[in-house]
Amino acid sequence: MQYIIFIIILYSFILFLTFIVRWRQLNVAARALIDNEHQQAVSLMWAWSSMDGIRSSIHRWGEGRFGPILLEPNPRFGAVLNPLKLAVIFLVVVYQAVFRGVPLAQAGSCPNTPNCSNYLIGCVTRYGLLHALSKGYIRYQQCSGPHPPSYHERF
Repeated sequence: MQYIIFIIILYSFILFLTFIVRWRQLNVAARALIDNEHQQAVSLMWAWSSMDGIRSSIHRWGEGRFGPILLEPNPRFGAVLNPLKLAVIFLVVVYQAVFRGVPLAQAGSCPNTPNCSNYLIGCVTRYGLLHALSKGYIRYQQCSGPHPPSYHERF
């Protein structure tokens, strides 16, 4: 019984942290748009924004900054209630925090938009877990090296 209570508390804590990170990332994306850092804004919005938020930003800032992001499936943030999806998102956020030095505020060195870690988060909220992980793996494998920035989902 104690283990079940511990797991429920841990799950609730990670879910709470994930929504705090989402709120923070959306604020950073808004600031990036104001500062003309389009790549960072699109990367963060792919991972954390709803399609309504993306449409609103496109309406305000122009489609040229976003590429064909509206052609992608609508994110389902209720998907993070799935413990496995939540675990993947949490691990990606921990990775971002550890390897970027300044967590949640930099776009990273990925040449693509959205960057690899935000791409995986966006895939997890848009697709089934195995499909998202396979897309993330393919993207990661193609990310290293001199590739031009790309918006296409089949990197």
